[in-house]
Amino acid sequence: MQNSLLENYRAIAGQLGLGLDEGAGAFTGSWNGWPLCIYPQNVNYPYNLTIAIAAGRANGGLTREELGRWDKKRGAVSQKGNTVLVSVAGPAFRVKADAVADKLRTSLDAAAAMLTELGFQPVCASCGQPKEGIRGYQVQTDLALLCPDCAARTREALDGALRDPAPENLPAGLLGGLLGSLAGVACIIVLSRLGFVAALSGLVGQGDRVVTTVLEHNSVLRPLARLADERGAEVAYVGCDAHGLLDMAELERLVVPGTRLVAVTHGSNVTGNLVDVAR
Repeated sequence: MQNSLLENYRAIAGQLGLGLDEGAGAFTGSWNGWPLCIYPQNVNYPYNLTIAIAAGRANGGLTREELGRWDKKRGAVSQKGNTVLVSVAGPAFRVKADAVADKLRTSLDAAAAMLTELGFQPVCASCGQPKEGIRGYQVQTDLALLCPDCAARTREALDGALRDPAPENLPAGLLGGLLGSLAGVACIIVLSRLGFVAALSGLVGQGDRVVTTVLEHNSVLRPLARLADERGAEVAYVGCDAHGLLDMAELERLVVPGTRLVAVTHGSNVTGNLVDVAR
């Protein structure tokens, strides 16, 4: 993380009363009793932040009508399982920590008030139960809002399954059984860790060139950023147009002789668009 970004993140965390995981580049803590974490939607745009709040209720998630009542000036709201997400766009230039913190504070207040009014309660993102001690955990490159029991089970499953066989040789049955034994966000963590371990096992080495896109999930972008910092890997990012479509011409220009890896998503979690991987 660049010094200027780290200084701004520290200032934002201090103003909001949240913790800062400097390694993950994420804020963690609670807001009016709601466990949450805040992280950049894309590492290339560190002030476009997603607020993730662990929340659930007996009669299901947010309805279309409830989503329609949300003030879009407070950010774009959605729900994935037992996690309510609020995406808050930040400035691209002349960033002031005070302004970012104020914008986040407004969105946090609005989200907490909405969830309370609609009968939600803090729950574990994995098991969906209203347990004590729910907080943000980092397992390699992903963040999850888990109760202590689910966090312990997830870590135990990951350590046991990934200790011996190299990820590229992991039997399909073992992987399928592992994913089937875990719930919700834990599956994402498993996939993220597999990708990270595979990278460290020798796929990308010192000075290797990697081409990826701004449409990737953080489980791809964060390990690549770390490889760039720790191994000197050269990472080039392909952009997209105003409609979120990948710039195929730029992709062709960036893939030059000696490129070690091209990492392109088939379906972007950022825009929802499909990429013509066959091309």
